[in-house]
Amino acid sequence: MTVGRRLGTSTETYPEWGADRRLLDVDDPALGDRLHLRVEVQHLLRLAPSGAILFLIRTYLLSLTDLARVPEWRRRFAAVLAGLPEDLVDYKGLSHYRDAAVRWLRA
Repeated sequence: MTVGRRLGTSTETYPEWGADRRLLDVDDPALGDRLHLRVEVQHLLRLAPSGAILFLIRTYLLSLTDLARVPEWRRRFAAVLAGLPEDLVDYKGLSHYRDAAVRWLRA
């Protein structure tokens, strides 16, 4: 998950986007518009005849508001977020807003 519509969230640019996570108001009625599910689809392709490897990444963002328009997605994502182990929540940087997102999805 990510705050806002930023596609690039590499560690090199963390100073530019990291504060968004800490400054997010979890009681904001617009929480569903601010939080996004971020999915990366990655492909490795071998190029002929060189044998070189091409690494492609496509990033998709979907706001919680848009995700919630499909009831099954809403229920499933709330269940997945709620069931994540705490060490994974910390690793993914969800600690500040995971519980608020689950409450929002279940409301």
